[in-house]
Amino acid sequence: LCHFSGIPTVSMHVLRHQFATMLLEEGTLSLEYIAKLMGHKSPMTTYSIYCDVMEAREQAKEALRIAGTIAKELEHPYVGTEHLLLGLRKVYSGVAGQVLANNGVQEENIEKVIEELISPTSMLRVESRPEYSPRLEYILEEGKTEALRFREAEIGTEHLLLALLGDVDCVA
Repeated sequence: LCHFSGIPTVSMHVLRHQFATMLLEEGTLSLEYIAKLMGHKSPMTTYSIYCDVMEAREQAKEALRIAGTIAKELEHPYVGTEHLLLGLRKVYSGVAGQVLANNGVQEENIEKVIEELISPTSMLRVESRPEYSPRLEYILEEGKTEALRFREAEIGTEHLLLALLGDVDCVA
């Protein structure tokens, strides 16, 4: 049917890879879960197959997008460093996600701390994407500084993580 329609033939294997790539790019499921879904014994196997999913800058953007989504879902009026930390952990294809995972930082633990520290603003309904907090804006600037320090042209998740680790006053 594909041949007669002029549509390229796509195998189930290619669809499987596309599905896994989309799940990783979306960032809502953990790499561990995707590894189980794909039938891989280790998340590192999944990562090594799909490691080229996103470039560094795209990974950092994705972490920030996830951070904003998390803040909105939790009805927080701002996106803070704590949301960014969770976003970085969820983007496992980024260096920061791997560093955090390999050092035992669990998404569930970050979520628990966020819920304990910050209460939702039930009085104010967050309709649009919450604004970045001043501290997060500072961390983003420090991320640029870290990238420049390593002579990198683009800010990656690793630069944002270094900026978070270097700031002892941020919630993250």
